[in-house]
Amino acid sequence: MAALASGLGDGASQGMLCLIDGPREVLDLELRLFREKADCDKTVTEPEDWPLTCQSL
Repeated sequence: MAALASGLGDGASQGMLCLIDGPREVLDLELRLFREKADCDKTVTEPEDWPLTCQSL
């Protein structure tokens, strides 16, 4: 599952979540990747070019 949020071509963020088996047959969401372009410089770039804030294996 992925989520992408963006303003008017300036700051933006991208998160990637994964469903995992939790305790007692419950599914949990785990954050796998989070990128954020906090600069509001009106420059449009691809999410792959944004700084990586969090990544889990």
